[in-house]
This record gives sequence, structure tokens and C-alpha cells, in this order.
Amino acid sequence: MKVLLRCIGCLVFICHTLLVHSQLNLTESFDSCSERIWSTIQENPNQSTWNCQQESDENVLGLEGSEDQFDIWLISPEVDFSTVSNPYFLFHYKNKIVNGELELLYSLEYTDNATYEQTIVATWNEIPLDIYPIGDDREINNFIRHPSIDLSFLEGQDQLHFAFRFTNASDDFEILLDELNIVSDYYTDVQQSVAEGLRCADLKTELSQLIAREHSQISYTGPDFDVWDSHFTTDLRSSDDGSKDIIWDMYSDVPDGADPYEFIPGVDRDFGRDIEEEGLFYNREHTFPQSWWGGQQDEIQFSDIHFIIPVDKIVNSVRLNFPYGETDNPSIVTANGSKQGASSFPGFRNVVFEPIDEYKGDIARIMMYVGTRYEEFVSDWESANGRGASVMVAEAFPFYEEWFINLLLKWHEMDPVSQKELDRNDAVFSIQKNRNPFIDHPEYANLIWGNTAGEACDMITSVDGSFDTFDTILTPNPAHSFININTDLNVKQIKVFDLKGRMIMSMNNNVQIDVSNLISGVYFMQILGQNGYIKSARFVKL
Repeated sequence: MKVLLRCIGCLVFICHTLLVHSQLNLTESFDSCSERIWSTIQENPNQSTWNCQQESDENVLGLEGSEDQFDIWLISPEVDFSTVSNPYFLFHYKNKIVNGELELLYSLEYTDNATYEQTIVATWNEIPLDIYPIGDDREINNFIRHPSIDLSFLEGQDQLHFAFRFTNASDDFEILLDELNIVSDYYTDVQQSVAEGLRCADLKTELSQLIAREHSQISYTGPDFDVWDSHFTTDLRSSDDGSKDIIWDMYSDVPDGADPYEFIPGVDRDFGRDIEEEGLFYNREHTFPQSWWGGQQDEIQFSDIHFIIPVDKIVNSVRLNFPYGETDNPSIVTANGSKQGASSFPGFRNVVFEPIDEYKGDIARIMMYVGTRYEEFVSDWESANGRGASVMVAEAFPFYEEWFINLLLKWHEMDPVSQKELDRNDAVFSIQKNRNPFIDHPEYANLIWGNTAGEACDMITSVDGSFDTFDTILTPNPAHSFININTDLNVKQIKVFDLKGRMIMSMNNNVQIDVSNLISGVYFMQILGQNGYIKSARFVKL
């Protein structure tokens, strides 16, 4: 049931300067209508054209008309991806009347100042868009932030041009665009720090600073784009029969069977109505409950959509503000199998809420994000609520109690990152301008917290043998495919262990090993010499 959420966002391009990477910033916000950097190409100059205009007290780019056989292009200046990595494409859009087709294209051969005839004969490649039809006031009347579009497949290319092409055969149309941007190299500095050995509390703090730096706050409820509106970007999927888009509710979805009910975006939103059964309305769930920090609406975490998800209103009240956990004896079981009951997980015995297995990893990585993004506030939050105090410690590291860290790491491992999470991370990024690092880099979880609280900070002790970490160097580390071993031992045998102490690889007389088939994470290498000595080293598989 986890499907692809295709992206439409703003067009921002930001690169960090590191090694060979250079900084590129291509932003079209239309704040100044006299400084347009995207050009218009059209067959008939007497037809309607893209115009900078005011909408909701902001300048945006608008296009409207009723002409038959309408064909107009909006083309970017030349973009150079030869020295950047992991570029993204984002923009905001609003289509009031959906008649015609808006396409997003790119070309490697288009040249600036081309005529209409030269433009249409150039080779253009399509980047898929899936624009949600905005025309029903019951649903939404604000701009939509389309999920960011991953452009990493274009890395290394120079002389790139992007274009929006709008074509119309008949009927009236109106469409608005805003905030065209391109961004890249989000984790470059952190990855360099990891390669240099940054771990544990220091790595967590560096990630915290990164994801807080560009965090753009939106309204929780208001006339402008708010959390309700964000669900049109972050939490849609196709219905079981494929006939429509519905809200992706992790508390009601049945991934391998028929869903007990479906929610139409906007239409089935809760408007404060009293109900007593599941399947009538959806509302907004703070997966990290409001009561755990005090719940003031003006604080940035109140509208942080990385950890706010749309869920059935009744199931939301079943979850309440209980910690996530596991229960063998539930007192309440919801329609999709989520449970409330006394904890059966080691280290905690009070009431917990347990989502279905399909979404346990999603929840774990959301909670890891909260524990990283808001580490500086935990000393105040820990005393705000008794249930929150059972989960948090009053220190930035490790932020959570040991039992809860063990639970999150278990769920993180048993339910790996899904396409749903990748797409949602892109979608939130297009709105808040920050990302969940535990989705993009699952290995960070063990580099920070290890298999149990803080264990990643010390050499694992569950692997047999005596360990000496001196005079052994692994390069590169972290690694994607091969690791070279530089040691003073005359190597007889090499063993590789995971964080649980399980041997997963063994080879003889090797000074280079192939780790390309390992999943991302932290591993330990035991090197046995011909003289019987044993050395060890830790490495990270990317």
C-alpha cells in the first residue's frame, strides 16, 4: 500500500561549498516583477502570457485565458550541475480551473534566446508532475507546496534548462506559480564530519543545528497555508481501487487488505464535531504529544509537520498522549489492528499505544527526528508531563530513556525506510525546508544511539575475542562498496559483525573486502593475524 507521492514544489538551488562542490542559487520568488529571470516563449505573442501579479498580498506568476490551441513556455536560465550533488527542484502552485496541461521539462541542448520554433524542436524530457485539482472550496484555496523533486539523476550535467509548458485546447483556465527554487548538498558537511569520526552526542548536535537552520514555520490553523493544507502535499495516496486520492492515515491503513474506511482530503476533515466511532473524520496527530512539552501554539514545534500526521479522530483519542510501545494484552484494538494496552516491552510497564508493524519504522524515525531537532528544549520538556517524563531524560543526549531508545532502534531495524517515507520527507522539505536525517541516512541512528543507549560510542563487547584498535586503518570509512585494510598484522582471517554481535562475513587473507551487499549501518571488523593476535575496527556502510 506504500505508493509513490510524486512531487511538485518550488525551484530553489542551494549548494554548500565543500571539496569540489560550489554554491549555486537560482531562485524566482516574483517579489520584484521587474527582475524576472525565467523567460517566456509562446507561439502567438497576442495571446495571454505569464504575468507577475498580486495574489493574497504576494506577487506571483499568473496565466489565464480561454484560447484554443494555447501553447506557452516558461524557461529557466542555464543551470550548471557539474559541481553539485543531490540537487532538488521545488515550486508552489495554484490551479483554480483545471483545463489544459502543465508539464515540467528539462533539456540538455536548448540555448538561451531561442525562438518558439527553435524551442519546440529542441529535445525536452519530462519530469512527472501530479498536480492535485484545486477547485473545491471545501478542500483548499491556498497555494500548494509540491513535494521536492529529486534531480540527482542530472548530476554532472552543465548547460541545463528547465521549463514549464502549458497547453490548452479549449475552455477557460487559470494557474498560478510561485517560489521557483533549486537546492542541493543538504548533508555535505555532516557526511564529512561522519567520515572524520563524529559520533554520538556530537553528531546528534550537528544534525540538530542543520535541521533547525532552515526550518520554516507554517501556521497550525489560519487563512494562509497551514497544517491542514500540508496534508495535500505530504499525506495523500491512491485509494484501494485507484479511483481517487485519499488521506494516508497510518492508524487506519491496512497495507495488505481492504481498508476499513477512507478519508477524502479536505472533505472528511474534522471541524470539531463530536463522534463516537471510527471512520467518520480525520484530524491532526502530534506523534510527540503536545502535553509532553506544554502545547503552546506559537512555538515552532506545534506546527512541525515532520511529526504531525493525519489520523482518524477516534483513534487519535485512543492514542491520547500514551508513549509508543508494544503490548501483549491490549484493552483496545482499532479497525486496522493498532492497539492500546499495558506495555510488554522490557523496561516499561504502563499503558502504551502500538501501531501496526508496517508503520513502526516510520514512527521510530519520526521520534528520532524530534529527539534531535529539539534536543536543546528537553530539560524543560521532561518535567511538563508524567507520561512524557517516562520517555524523556532531561539531557540533550540521549534525550530519551534507555527503554524507549531500545524500542525505537528495534522498530527502526524491523521496518526499514520505505518509499512512502522518502516521498513524505521530500514533501515536508518543500514546505519546511528541513529534512528528517534518519530517513535519508538510516545509519545515523546507530552512530548516535547504538543498539542500546550510547553503545555506539564504545566498541561492541558481544563479539568473541580480545580487541586492540591500534595500528589498523580502514579506508574509505564510511564506504559504499570496497574497504581497504591497512594493518601491521600478517592477516590470516577477517570477520565482520553487526551491532548485535552476529558474524555476517568471513574471509581469509584479504586486505580489501566488498561491503556493497551490506545494508546501511555500523559494523565491526575482527582481524586475526597469523601470530594469533586480534585487532578490530569499526566502519560505516553507506
